[in-house]
Amino acid sequence: MLFHLAGSCVAVLPDARYGLDRRAWADARVERELAVWADRVGMTPSAFQDRLYELAVGYEGARSAALAPFEAYFRVSGVSQNWSMFAAGTVESDRFGLRARRCEDCPWEWLYVHADDDHAWSRAVLGHPRVRSAIFRWSWPSHAGRYERGCRALAERVASADADVVAVECSFERSTLPSPSRPDVPAPAWGRARVVQTRTVAR
Repeated sequence: MLFHLAGSCVAVLPDARYGLDRRAWADARVERELAVWADRVGMTPSAFQDRLYELAVGYEGARSAALAPFEAYFRVSGVSQNWSMFAAGTVESDRFGLRARRCEDCPWEWLYVHADDDHAWSRAVLGHPRVRSAIFRWSWPSHAGRYERGCRALAERVASADADVVAVECSFERSTLPSPSRPDVPAPAWGRARVVQTRTVAR
């Protein structure tokens, strides 16, 4: 019982491994958050990031060592989910959208927009928590390859369902939450688009 209790306490320590991927730190939202904290502690952004990285590496090493005695128990009992830490908090949110067009000069038609009842193509799949979690990460610079592959997979699904579609576009709408220190925020805008010509994918 004590072994289980001790293992459970250690297992809930946040996992910093994903936060150690410094490619994710290149995201403008993360850079801004780190710059704010660097200013608060009187350091340059680059020096603060280096120091933070050193501390995170040390923390993750200690966490891994503490988990080692319980790994076999976790594996046998099926307790494998951990709690990953984000690289930084953000006041911005991204919403995924998918649209298509039926000829080279035709206007784009929205198929799916997250949380939009008027554009709910394949919502049962795209709105599933596991799929939403994967799509959420596509907007990160470190997941560009997954974004490309995921958008291509969606284009294949669209092309299979509608032979008239010639191109599919994936994109994200970024919204910024207002705050007392930042009451005036940019209007929501779509960007980071990926376009797949469906004639290049299998139907």
